[in-house]
Amino acid sequence: MIFEEIVDQFEVSVKSVLIKIGSKFDFDNQDYASEKVLAKVVFDNLQPISDLFLSVALGVDRDSNIEPDFRTVMNFPKRFLKIPSIEFVPEPSRKIIENILRNTFLLGLTSHLIFQKFPSRPQVYLIDQSILLRSWWLESLVSDTLMKDYNKKLANIPSFVFEAHYALRIEPYLKKPLKIGFMLRSRCYSYLNNLFFAGARLGMCFDLMTLKPASSSDT
Repeated sequence: MIFEEIVDQFEVSVKSVLIKIGSKFDFDNQDYASEKVLAKVVFDNLQPISDLFLSVALGVDRDSNIEPDFRTVMNFPKRFLKIPSIEFVPEPSRKIIENILRNTFLLGLTSHLIFQKFPSRPQVYLIDQSILLRSWWLESLVSDTLMKDYNKKLANIPSFVFEAHYALRIEPYLKKPLKIGFMLRSRCYSYLNNLFFAGARLGMCFDLMTLKPASSSDT
């Protein structure tokens, strides 16, 4: 039910954005329903990559092939809580952090899959997960920068969606119970903004791979 949960959060955030910009959208129309069906297929296909990435963000990955510098940059507990892993965070704070990271990343992915139509997207069978992972992995570190033009072409709506999500589902928890101070919250905002666009970037890389089948000779 993860996809359905993320879609619900997406719709709440988009409705907030539409009110802000004075626009409307019919969430009951058939085209949107069709987009969600295809988005779920891609979402499920990308779950192994999403799970690996989020395990690094939580400090619980056990993959010896992951670069130490990548772990340093992406490990949220180490960067913002000064502990090596989410495993050392007591409940309920542990669950709160897990939800924040998971939902933010997957919201970025889902936003791309719904906002952006791509003609060859149904060709999921063309995707080589290992090649997709290699092409996207390092880009995930700077996705907020790489996706600036993408964001502008969509009238900054992806950024507005993240901002609405942050205000509603993240900042109140960073303040309390996590008790992260103002200056550190600013850094958290940047980290989570990049996390959101890393999800969108993964969706974009997936789409491009369906356009032209990748092969090991291309890399």
